[in-house]
Amino acid sequence: QDVSRTLSNHEADVYLFSPMTPNIDFAYQIAEVIKSLYPQCVIVFGGVMATPRHREVAQHPAVDYVVSDRGEFALPNLLKTLRDRSDITKVGNLT
Repeated sequence: QDVSRTLSNHEADVYLFSPMTPNIDFAYQIAEVIKSLYPQCVIVFGGVMATPRHREVAQHPAVDYVVSDRGEFALPNLLKTLRDRSDITKVGNLT
């Protein structure tokens, strides 16, 4: 309820997560709340936990994309691609 109440005043087009292993379930729960509030938003996971488990993380229904390995280039490219509605397959390090 606290997460839902807080996020109800913070709508965005994209939400970014970089969870650590101990809090992945909590991150998924937050992502689910966000998707229930803003079904059209994009949820992106990345970071040291998501990289080796990128296929597994991408399987979660609330996760739209996982940036794996180095995100310094992939994340800005993904955001630009989403903004421009261009070819998502050209973004590297993306599941």
